[in-house]
Amino acid sequence: MDTTDDALISTMREDRAQQRRLAGARRLTMLVGTAFGMAMLIAAGLRSREVGDATNFLSFPAYGSKSKAADVDDASPASDDAVPVAASSSSVTEVVLTYEDFVENSDVKKYLEDDKGLDLSTASVDTLLKYVPHRLVVEIDLDLIKGDVGEEATEGFIAFNLIQMNDSGDKYTGSLFTILKYSTGELAHVYPTYAAEDDMHFCGLKLKDSSTFVLAGNTGTSERGPKYTLDWKSGDFTLLADGTEENCHDIQWSYEGRNLWQPGSDLNVVETKVSNGDTVSSVAMAGYASDINHVGLLSQDSVTVASSRMTNAIIKAHVETSEIVWVAGGVNGTMAIETLSGETLAAGESLYYGQHNAEYFGEDEYMMFDNNYDQDAASRLLIISIDEDAETITEEWQYVFEEYPWGYSPFFGDNDRMIGGNLLGTFWPLTLSGSDYEDVRYEAKVVEVVRETKDVAWSLEVYGQQECEDKECERSNNVGWKMYSAERFFAAPVVYNVTCGAGSLSFTTQNNFKQLNPYDGTYVLADKSSGDTVASGDLTWLPHWRATDLAGITFDSDGETSKTLTVTNQFGDETVKDITC
Repeated sequence: MDTTDDALISTMREDRAQQRRLAGARRLTMLVGTAFGMAMLIAAGLRSREVGDATNFLSFPAYGSKSKAADVDDASPASDDAVPVAASSSSVTEVVLTYEDFVENSDVKKYLEDDKGLDLSTASVDTLLKYVPHRLVVEIDLDLIKGDVGEEATEGFIAFNLIQMNDSGDKYTGSLFTILKYSTGELAHVYPTYAAEDDMHFCGLKLKDSSTFVLAGNTGTSERGPKYTLDWKSGDFTLLADGTEENCHDIQWSYEGRNLWQPGSDLNVVETKVSNGDTVSSVAMAGYASDINHVGLLSQDSVTVASSRMTNAIIKAHVETSEIVWVAGGVNGTMAIETLSGETLAAGESLYYGQHNAEYFGEDEYMMFDNNYDQDAASRLLIISIDEDAETITEEWQYVFEEYPWGYSPFFGDNDRMIGGNLLGTFWPLTLSGSDYEDVRYEAKVVEVVRETKDVAWSLEVYGQQECEDKECERSNNVGWKMYSAERFFAAPVVYNVTCGAGSLSFTTQNNFKQLNPYDGTYVLADKSSGDTVASGDLTWLPHWRATDLAGITFDSDGETSKTLTVTNQFGDETVKDITC
């Protein structure tokens, strides 16, 4: 790299060291009082600063600054004057991953050198930022992540496909399938998707099993593409279905394991063979749907729930007959709607507009990202409940990232329920704002939000080449970094709230990742020294990542001794807990 780039790197390293001092001073502030904490901040010499050099046109927020998170009170609907609030906790840690961290990754380095022909010793920062983000800023509040689950909730990973278009907005230049360690914000893996197939990134992504993602490709800007699997530990991409193409917005492995489900091309939901892409079945939704961007197959693939973006609706249908069970929202809606403000909307009216990733999460609840498309209102994370018997929709909860217009995202977005009940959402702002105004300079964001308080437990901000010094800087729909969705997962089953004593064992468990059907596993309680089994049995994990409780498991007790509890899932992944009882 040239000398000016070296100077920038040196400055950024100084900022990273400075941020570590800031994190320690912030914790001191929260722990021992404002006056002393402020003295520590002054002693640390911390200040807001701009980073740049004569050859680099970028300006960046200080690493110590917080972008504001906004929410809307449950008692009122989303509005243009939502007031931003920021979460705070004594356990907040901030981690900054720079473009250097990406370029130094072996898979990224190989791609840049072999596929793009770059000499990384001389490549300018501007050139590198065509392919990797300038930085990711991760803030982690372990206490808020733990919730009622405990330390186990902080473990595991988060995955997403970062994509970036060029300044003219007609071609993607960067696409990185990125996996972070959730509790530390460290890069676990980064895989350039163009190394698998040129000009292709992934919109739909789901876990097939504990080591494999199934991915729906998007070739260029076509919103269609081939299907792949990715071994997330090795980075091996495998082409499926002879390279046949489908709608890229979603994908799900079939319950019986030989087929794939995706949105179809003809206002339908299609099942195709993994082996050759031939159509196995099709659920017709013409007349009810337009732009299907999410599908979920329930009850062993006998029922589908589809999100119809351009009709502002969620549609439930029987797979075998294509019979429409109900339509929730939009002009074809069959259900009345109760809003957060207490207003009743008639069937046929809309509560959400242009939504993405509407998904059933059990107990009558559906989570989605409500884009509020073309409504001059902020996008939001939204939870609704549907009472099929009463034929009613109830608006239960919402969270807004920023007030309008900075909180508006016309497309993309995700909202998933985590194992402890927090919500994980993705967002990108169409309009940026300078540091002297709303300070919305990130290009994309992921947050985990505590449902009860709307405090932010975990956040990720992605910064690239977009610059804004004014109050409002509207970016092109296609320019800058984004991600379609994000998936949270664990290496093995999550086991917590273990109690054991007086010949009785109880614990709570959830499988590695969210699944739409029940799946079986086993548990074994054994004497730690001898290995002898004390108690064992089968368990069935509830679908939709809901907690599975096992209580009152009895065994012959010979007094308190060291034991191990081993829980094993259908993939052979094991979690072992050392206990005394």
